Amino acid sequence: MGITFLVITGHFLAYTFVRPILQDDGVDDNMIGVLLLTFGVAGICGNFIAGALIAKRLRQTVVGISAVLPAAMVLLALVDNTAVTAGAILILWGLGYGAVPVTFQTWILDAAPDTSEAASSLYVSTFNLSRAVAGCRGRGGCHR
Repeated sequence: MGITFLVITGHFLAYTFVRPILQDDGVDDNMIGVLLLTFGVAGICGNFIAGALIAKRLRQTVVGISAVLPAAMVLLALVDNTAVTAGAILILWGLGYGAVPVTFQTWILDAAPDTSEAASSLYVSTFNLSRAVAGCRGRGGCHR
């Protein structure tokens, strides 16, 4: 649960700054929407890829996500982004983040096979609490 909380909170805190970072790097405003759409499509793909991997490689998938997400966030912040470099980084980030829900929920259900309803409830509560915390700490605060 702790890793879920940290990963989801970290993602939403960082994601809040994607547009401002890209704008500061001079990426055209019209391209930013396309890049964010690309992130979303990569997220859908990440979900399906993780779904195929977790049956045999659950632990490795969790470790991979835990490495890919911070790497993508740091790269986006440190690289002087063009539309191409930002697109590549956002695809990597989208693949990693898209893998989170199916992977982490499976991980939690595997840890508590006899109490799947309680485990699912705790997972969803942790996920939503993470989003709420990130929404209140990210750019713009809780006033959205």
